[in-house]
Amino acid sequence: MRKARWISGGLAALSLGALCASCSSGGSSGAGPVSESAGRLSFEQFPEYKVELLNYAHVKLTAECMKQAGYPQLAQAGVPEPDRARNLMRITPARFGPPDEAHARRYGFGYEWNSPAQPPSVVSFDKSFDKSHERCQEDAWRKIGPSAKRLYSSINDLSNKLITDYGRQLQAHPEWTRLNKALLSCLAESGYRPVATPGGGAGPGKEGQGRDPGAAGAPASSAGQPEPRSFGVRLGLGGREESWRPTPRRGTVQVGPAIPARAYVPTAEEVKFAVVYAECNQSTGRTRTLTEISRKLQDEVMRRHETEFTELTATLDTLVNRAATLIGRT
Repeated sequence: MRKARWISGGLAALSLGALCASCSSGGSSGAGPVSESAGRLSFEQFPEYKVELLNYAHVKLTAECMKQAGYPQLAQAGVPEPDRARNLMRITPARFGPPDEAHARRYGFGYEWNSPAQPPSVVSFDKSFDKSHERCQEDAWRKIGPSAKRLYSSINDLSNKLITDYGRQLQAHPEWTRLNKALLSCLAESGYRPVATPGGGAGPGKEGQGRDPGAAGAPASSAGQPEPRSFGVRLGLGGREESWRPTPRRGTVQVGPAIPARAYVPTAEEVKFAVVYAECNQSTGRTRTLTEISRKLQDEVMRRHETEFTELTATLDTLVNRAATLIGRT
């Protein structure tokens, strides 16, 4: 049996994996509730909504092309609207763990794991469908503009450059190491210490089912940002993973179920630890200092990439207007 071709009905988000190198295990790559002190930092100049709108138009045009070719599955699955409010490039105080008690009590470490509703996945075991899909994707890019595909790739690359550059500088800053050690000391005074495992290092903790908001980053025993799971704290239920699996059958195109929205629910012990974490963040001045440092570093990073940023965004505006017209948007 040939390998299945999975085609998500959802939009492809900006690729920002490097962001997590500098954020907390409770930080967010999405737009979540934060303290009023967060402000609007320089990375918010990145035109994320326009990039998503360009991708949205491409997916819509591809689905319409496939429908005309006799494959209505993508159009039937639907395409979610891009979210104007979401900003993956935003760096807020919550990136460095719960910034205050109110945030800690409401979200624990997991507000970024709120999972929006997702349309069905479309899975192909049909060579003809796959060939048509590849053709329709290329046709859709050409309709938007001859440089559309290249620009979409380039602007995603730029977002990763910005975040990687920022993350490396933040972790190299002496205050990053000093304040993380100060946080560990403060947590220890309240009885929270990293959990040792037979294999050495910090333990995995007792995370709940679903995605674990403390699963990435440096362990608490290092100079990196302390993670909740490293302290044996049981974490809550995160975003829902898709459990549906297609039945391998040659020549078929199968559509899975839609995935409903799901909010992150922290555990009681997670909230208790998050409150202490927030208190330590405040008493050590860690949240305030790292947010101020981040603002300065972001400005420096944006200046270094200013020429590339200006050139790409100028071209983006033209293509987005063209794409919006093609799908009947203003």
